[in-house]
Amino acid sequence: MRYFDAFSGYGGFSLGIKRAYDSNRNRGQQTECRSDDRVPTMSESEYSGTPTCIGYSEINKYAIETYSKHF
Repeated sequence: MRYFDAFSGYGGFSLGIKRAYDSNRNRGQQTECRSDDRVPTMSESEYSGTPTCIGYSEINKYAIETYSKHF
């Protein structure tokens, strides 16, 4: 998954994405869907790989400083 972190602040959204990915990867279980759920089928390649931030947007210089140190 690739994402753009708009209004990034100090990186709360990126941290949430990373923690959710790590949590799901470490769990090692797939979510089961009932047959009546209408979930589009995706190929395995669309689920593979780590989330990648392709850019971020912030105007506060202190938030940019913190974000840059964390990510």
